[in-house]
Amino acid sequence: MVAYSLVGFLDDFLKKIKKSPYGLKAREDITLQILLAVPFLLYLLFSRSPTVSVWLWLPFKLFLILAITNSVNLTDGLDGLLTGIALLVFMFFIFLSAIRFSCSDFNPILLYVLIGTLLAFLYFNFYPAKVFMGNIGSFALGGFIAFLVLWFDIDWLFLVLGGIFLAEALSVILQVSYFKYTRRKTGSGKRIFKMAPIHHHFELMQIPEATITVRFWLLQTLLTIISLFLYTN
Repeated sequence: MVAYSLVGFLDDFLKKIKKSPYGLKAREDITLQILLAVPFLLYLLFSRSPTVSVWLWLPFKLFLILAITNSVNLTDGLDGLLTGIALLVFMFFIFLSAIRFSCSDFNPILLYVLIGTLLAFLYFNFYPAKVFMGNIGSFALGGFIAFLVLWFDIDWLFLVLGGIFLAEALSVILQVSYFKYTRRKTGSGKRIFKMAPIHHHFELMQIPEATITVRFWLLQTLLTIISLFLYTN
């Protein structure tokens, strides 16, 4: 969590203090994320001895960390949006730590601290926001969620629990890919959405920002309940 918050800090520092229009370059961003993920992956590798080939396990887990972290970062675009979704995701992991307490060496104290912190933060972060998360916050949350997914070994279940994160990332991938494809074919790029990530698409449809945020929270509540059902059955 601390390591990935440093990536966000560097990006925010370059944008806000150094007045760089883009912050960290994409290759610098990804390189830092990979380097910071490797120690944790090596720890998991030697402490848990995966049953599949290391040459399959390592790339897949690394991809998972990068995918989760960056999709969480993309979700931070409306007042209170990521804060509320992260709260619900952390509630899911509190439940997991409770039912697996006897067989898990994970101490959930940080989850309780984070939930309390995010509730206090949400008071000022909900529309109209007075305090903003920035990349330092979204990367910290993304890195910690990625850690939890790998620690509790719920890679495939996160396709449900992290459905909103997945949709946000896919909307960006589809938008960029389709724009480049149509520009190459016709000379003029076209878009699938009014704007990506997808929460901005709804915003440009003149749906009030607070309405979008609350509806995403409700959807995440449903996804969290479904995830709990799938995990316990």
